[in-house]
Amino acid sequence: MKRALFITTHPVIGGAQKWTYDQITILQEYYEIYFATGKEGWLSDKVKPFCKEIFVDKSLYDFSSLGYLFRLYKFVKSNQINIVIASSANAGVYARLLKIFLPNLSVVYVSHGWSAIYRGNWVYQRVEKILSYLTTSILVISQDDYNKAIDVLKIDPRKLVLIENAIFPYKSNNCIDQLSKDREKITIVMIARFEYPKRQDLLIEVAKKFQNIHFNFVGEGQKLDQLKENAPYNVTFLGALTEVEPVLKKSDIFVLLSDSEGMPLSVIEALACGKPMILSDISSMRVFIEENGLLVKNDTESIVKALEEIQNMDLQSMGRHSEKIFNKRFNLLNKQKEYLSFYESLT
Repeated sequence: MKRALFITTHPVIGGAQKWTYDQITILQEYYEIYFATGKEGWLSDKVKPFCKEIFVDKSLYDFSSLGYLFRLYKFVKSNQINIVIASSANAGVYARLLKIFLPNLSVVYVSHGWSAIYRGNWVYQRVEKILSYLTTSILVISQDDYNKAIDVLKIDPRKLVLIENAIFPYKSNNCIDQLSKDREKITIVMIARFEYPKRQDLLIEVAKKFQNIHFNFVGEGQKLDQLKENAPYNVTFLGALTEVEPVLKKSDIFVLLSDSEGMPLSVIEALACGKPMILSDISSMRVFIEENGLLVKNDTESIVKALEEIQNMDLQSMGRHSEKIFNKRFNLLNKQKEYLSFYESLT
């Protein structure tokens, strides 16, 4: 049996981590699975039943540790790994540097939104271009990421493979019937890390103008404590949740405001739960909106206008459109063979 190593720097709950978990559940019947991370946490606990061995080393958090590179090399060589799949910036650097010493190793870097671009640092962009030469394949999860890889990072298109992000459907699917018909008791949820480029600050400011709406925020991060200080009474912070389906079911509208995205898993989770949505009008988000929601500029005036408008729309009809979009485009059950074929082509 071939052997696959997944590397993710942070084991906390997030889009890249959930993607990694789903990939491991798909591959575990066909590959012997190994996992590497910077510390133990949610993801390492989740994947433990599927893994032959887990390699934990905090030096992965260091962007330039020769010691970590050597230890990772020893781990990969001693376990005769055939393919490495890296899903974070630091993990992507170390995984691709392995190719210098193990030229026959297949290395996949997964872009969950090009941080080298949204950070606006030309040095990171240049490094990403150089590392692409050491990458067997770069898996991008959105058309927007694919375009940016070519147009901004100048990566050879032959290195790129596009498979849009997706999740497995929820087992229970009665979310649409639970959408509120009482416009005086609307509940909104935003699921995202409290870090750049997310814009919870805008939604918290808007919450002050809507006493009839309750706003729930799911997630943790560096900006959380600061934003709590400015939050009105109709805002609740739920922290990081291992399962978001329950809070989505109890919500009427999903909102995600962000200055930059790849293909956010939280939006796909909201689609799977049949939620109307309001999303930032950026290129990577437009693929989610048809007759199921509204796109807004990242300013309070636009968001206020959208909230006023959506309250007078047919939320149940919008929810059904979200569900259709999910089943047509973002249902992982329909993409398992595509992923398996991709990995098999590299090993």
